[in-house]
Amino acid sequence: MRRISAAFILFLLFTSLAWCRESRQISLIESSNQIIDCIERYFYNKSFLIQQFSDIKAEFRKKVETLSSEDEYKSAVRAVLKELNASHTSYYTSDDPEYYQLAAVFGFTSDVKKLFNDKEILYPSIGITTSAVGNSLFVNSVLEGSPAFKAGILRGDEIVDADGRAYHPVNSLKVKTNRPLSLKIRRAEKGEVKTVSVTAEMINPNEEYLRAEKASVEIIEGKNGKIGYIHIWSYAGEHFHRAFLYEISEGRLKDADALIWDLRDGWGGAMPEYLNVFNREVSVLTSIDRDGKSRVYDPQWKKPVAMLVNSGSRSGKEILAHSFRKFGIGPVIGERTAGAVLGGRLFVQKDRSILYLAVVGVLIDGECLEGKGVMPDIEVPRPLPYSAGSDGQKKKAVESLERILSY
Repeated sequence: MRRISAAFILFLLFTSLAWCRESRQISLIESSNQIIDCIERYFYNKSFLIQQFSDIKAEFRKKVETLSSEDEYKSAVRAVLKELNASHTSYYTSDDPEYYQLAAVFGFTSDVKKLFNDKEILYPSIGITTSAVGNSLFVNSVLEGSPAFKAGILRGDEIVDADGRAYHPVNSLKVKTNRPLSLKIRRAEKGEVKTVSVTAEMINPNEEYLRAEKASVEIIEGKNGKIGYIHIWSYAGEHFHRAFLYEISEGRLKDADALIWDLRDGWGGAMPEYLNVFNREVSVLTSIDRDGKSRVYDPQWKKPVAMLVNSGSRSGKEILAHSFRKFGIGPVIGERTAGAVLGGRLFVQKDRSILYLAVVGVLIDGECLEGKGVMPDIEVPRPLPYSAGSDGQKKKAVESLERILSY
């Protein structure tokens, strides 16, 4: 009797597992159909869809039938999107920091509001991005004012592990908000491994980028004057530009003699008219009250300025870089920009994943920057591994402005 019961239980177990696999496969097929439908209905390059997408679609559908896990499915979707050869086109789940960052950018849409139940969009973060180089993982950027910044983590640090496991930008932090996470880092090649304790925070991505922008403000004392510096990590919202305007007109950068405008990394979203801040032909307004007290209103930056860009400068930031260089506003310093200049839209999927898809082409003064980017006036590479936070691009910007101020 016991043998029969055990066999029956095993039968039920295997039947249940088989049913779960079949059910998951059906779910993946339904999800893939939704992805395909979005691409066919909204992708900006209609001629590509007509000429090439049929075979790509057929191969994708065939592959999905063999998949059994979310990770395999995510890889398959991203492989299909890569075939589209377009920026502003990717696929994210709640395991990706971009999932929350893009949701915050498109937080005004009804689909995103519904996705987060009309609540604030928060995610666990220590304020870094990472890049894999070979088999190693390195810190690619550190947001000013973030937990990682306060803990002394630098760009170029190798992350060996997090609490004894491989570091993951979301999963390593989910259970560690408000509790210390032990990061083992190596700052020099073949150097000793040090343990850094850092505590993740739950934060809105927009607030995180705005805080970093404000915290980045710096006055560099040069031989020929004061050089101001500000890093605008995201331009996906007018509040980022308003914060910049405040700093140069009334804030800490007001009395600087020159300015470094750092548009490296982060998100784009900038509008072309933001360059009007450098229009030297705008008059200065002075208001005088009845007691004779005067106040000058001059939101324009009419002093020397240099722009920093790199391969992480994308979208609207590239449009600014193109025009900044074209009209000779100041030197553009760094590396070629990303060449990611299309208009993207967010599509929330039934399984709560998100599809970011290019839906419109973009020209700037009739020129297409997609896949091309903007070359700087002064090219300065910035190596990543074990760079210990060094910044030759920023140093070159200081030197260039010092030279201008000396004239």
